[in-house]
Formats: sequence, structure tokens, C-alpha cells
Amino acid sequence: MENNQLEALLQTILDQTVALESSVLDENSEPDEWSRLLDERQQTMDQLSELIDRGTALSEDQKRNYIAKAYAIDQRLEPVMNGRKETLGEKIGSITSTKNTVKKYNHYSNIAYFSSFFDQKK
Repeated sequence: MENNQLEALLQTILDQTVALESSVLDENSEPDEWSRLLDERQQTMDQLSELIDRGTALSEDQKRNYIAKAYAIDQRLEPVMNGRKETLGEKIGSITSTKNTVKKYNHYSNIAYFSSFFDQKK
């Protein structure tokens, strides 16, 4: 029974890691989606840890077929995720700079840009 449960949890972790990979490699995906997938995978990993703490051991085949594959995917995803994180940081910095500039010069917005002068002949 526990071995079947262990196998199911390992397969779920691998499936969740593959889903995370698909999401991260999709240019249109949002980091919020990544966070949700990472949270789900962490919950599954916590269940796996509880099972291992109760004395269930991973076989070498399970390590090779599930853990090693998930780890390899994680190693490929880490630089991609860090790159997207840096890009988002740069965008946030740019937006912050723009907001500060607007705040700084906002008091000039009340100036009338058009005015007319009427001269009278004497």
C-alpha cells in the first residue's frame, strides 16, 4: 500500500515539475502561475517527506526514474526563472523611476501653456 502511494507521489511530483517547466518556458506565462505550481509541488513533496519519515524507502529505480528527472528539469529552469526575475526587476525599476519623475514635476502641470497679450495703440 505505502509503495503504491510512494510511486503515486513520485509520479505527481514529476508531473508537476513538467507542468512547471511548460509554464516557465511559455513567454506569456505569469510568475503568479509559477508560484501556484511551486506551492502545489511543495505540498506533494511534504506528503512524500511524511511517508519517508514513517520508514518508507526510495528504491534506486525510483530515484532514477522520478527524482533525477525532476532534479534535471529544475536545474534547467533555475537560470530561466532567474532571468525572468531580473527582467521583472528592471521593469519595476523603470516604472518606479517614471513615477518618481512624474511626482517631481507634477506641480508644473497647473501652468497655463497658452496666453494671449492684447496691445492697444496709444
